[in-house]
Amino acid sequence: MSSDRRRWRSAPALAASLLLLSCASFNATGAVSEMIPPMELQAVQAREFNVPRETAFKAVMSVLQDLGYTLQSADIASGFISAVSPAVDTTSPISKFLLGSDSYSEVAVTASFLPMPSGTTRVRLNFVERRAKLELMGKSRDDRPVLDPDVYEKAWEKVDETLFMLKATNDLSQPVKPGTSPK
Repeated sequence: MSSDRRRWRSAPALAASLLLLSCASFNATGAVSEMIPPMELQAVQAREFNVPRETAFKAVMSVLQDLGYTLQSADIASGFISAVSPAVDTTSPISKFLLGSDSYSEVAVTASFLPMPSGTTRVRLNFVERRAKLELMGKSRDDRPVLDPDVYEKAWEKVDETLFMLKATNDLSQPVKPGTSPK
């Protein structure tokens, strides 16, 4: 069999491999992992709370600030919050001193709030790890969705705690003015 025929016979296998690879994501170590189906991803990223949208918004904004995120935007009218964690230097000493490169990692998060007909509020969080590298040849950035369910579960636990505190202090709708106590 000629080499041209062998190439054409292996083309479908190569195409199938590329298609499978394009449907995969890379985990934190760079290894290929299966993509999470959208419904499973939403199950991890979203929760419904039995509070008005304004209360859920207030709780999530407080949690993000407590976790050290810097709010980039918070608009209750659109029901959207965007925040970013402090950058962490990930440059190895060898890269920094021998190659003159710098790298850092940060996590961006968005939160959306959807009032439901039942009076509850559906909140969806989306964490994305941003890795950036500055080398002699230029800057590169690699954004990867955070798919670890534990990350989201810890965030939801914090939101639950904050909502509990808001209810305990009867501070569900109005901010407390300085120098006064909650009703």
